Amino acid sequence: MDVNSARIILAQMQGCFKELNVPFVNESEMLYCEGFSNAINFRSWFEKNGNLAEILAFVVPSHGIIQLTMNYNQNIEDFDESTIRNLFSLLNAINKSDSTFYWLFCSEAAKLEFRTAYYLAGNRLGERQFKSLLGKFLNIGPLYYKYFRRLINYNEDPNVMFYKMQVELKAM
Repeated sequence: MDVNSARIILAQMQGCFKELNVPFVNESEMLYCEGFSNAINFRSWFEKNGNLAEILAFVVPSHGIIQLTMNYNQNIEDFDESTIRNLFSLLNAINKSDSTFYWLFCSEAAKLEFRTAYYLAGNRLGERQFKSLLGKFLNIGPLYYKYFRRLINYNEDPNVMFYKMQVELKAM
């Protein structure tokens, strides 16, 4: 896929975000950077459950994919060893249970990051499929993060948290 096709897909994605009342803030292009794949992206902010997340949407033309990330600022330096262990236990349980979405902790950037990817079949955006994925992404990410916050704030048992989370996900 060429960069101009990727720009068209990015504009279509922005329309999908707008339909779900998540406006885009700004765009940027990372082209011809040594050691990196070309990508164009836009940035947004999303608030749910009292938590603010930065959302980044990337189109990577060379791989024919879209990557969505939802970033929550989270400084791990203030956590005790038990909290860190429980946080990673819950994070790993979530990652093992869901093949569409996954979490990672970026300690250098001090953030918890929620991700998913969408394959561009024939270098085209299937808007209905993308909106469905985006809707799930916008609902499930904040739900998971709500449980991370509870674990961090109250040092709750990660196994109990995971079970409660699964019950809430099934009810959605």
